[in-house]
Amino acid sequence: MKLRTAAILLALALPARADVIVVDVDFEAGADVRQISQAMAIAQSGDTILVRPGLYKAFEVTTGVSIVSDIIDIVNVEGTVRVHDVPAGQTVILRSLVLHYVDGAPALPPLEIRDCDGAVVLDTCQLVAGPWTEPHPAALVENCAAVSFTHCKLNGAQGLSIQDETLQFVTSPGSPALVVQDGSHVALLDCELRGCNLSNVQAGGAAVRRVVLENCRLTGVALADAALVDVTVRGCRLDLASFALARLERVTFEDCLLTQADFLEGKLASVRFHDCDLARADFRGVRLQRCELRGSDLTGVQGIDSLRGLAMAWSDIVDMAGVWAAALGIEVLED
Repeated sequence: MKLRTAAILLALALPARADVIVVDVDFEAGADVRQISQAMAIAQSGDTILVRPGLYKAFEVTTGVSIVSDIIDIVNVEGTVRVHDVPAGQTVILRSLVLHYVDGAPALPPLEIRDCDGAVVLDTCQLVAGPWTEPHPAALVENCAAVSFTHCKLNGAQGLSIQDETLQFVTSPGSPALVVQDGSHVALLDCELRGCNLSNVQAGGAAVRRVVLENCRLTGVALADAALVDVTVRGCRLDLASFALARLERVTFEDCLLTQADFLEGKLASVRFHDCDLARADFRGVRLQRCELRGSDLTGVQGIDSLRGLAMAWSDIVDMAGVWAAALGIEVLED
């Protein structure tokens, strides 16, 4: 997978030539069909499917259409929406839809995007994963050329520790917000992701802007030479993550695991680390401007001499005295 801002964002404008098919579950005046799936059966590439408020069944998309709610957050779709095999040169747009699992049904992703050579754009959508007892994501992207999430909220269900009938505690897997597989290219702008799994994602050169990541797993994520601007990362696991040569501006890490993270020769401006584990992280050659560290562990960090300009509370400086001494080769004697 690669995260990138791409020209596909231009596709957010509705097609100029499109025919309009009106969907209304109550089939009131002016409606053409009752279900989105019925509209897809008659739609051609470039058409717009205008969906009135209501609760709809899941549907499949295989051609470049725009499926748009006329009122934000009022069109709900239950089941798994499948977008697949969209040809190169075509664009699918899903706008202002709420996609979620069906209560009592097998927990499958509310959205699957697979094997698309064309572009897929989700704008102002909400995706809610299934029950926390099932490990299925809110959105699954697999083998796709260009998928864009803008102004979206993707919510996973956190795994829980519960007590069963034998009074033994068991842990459920939870369900991630987003899973990206097989080298798919995905752009994230103005999004909130909770519970996503982006472990070992190769995202060199990515542009991630105005994004909130909460309770996500990003172990080994590769963001070398990336640009992260106005990003909040909260309660996430980023051990072994790489930010080498990356530019981070106005980024906040809160309560994150960043052990052995690599910031080699990165440019960090207005970056804050609060209550993070940065043990054995690599800061060699890093350039800091207006950066802040509070309540965080720097045990065994490399490049400690590159942390000039870092702002710390006096209590943190005292707590880290042993780290500074070890980095400078100072032998600490008993009093």
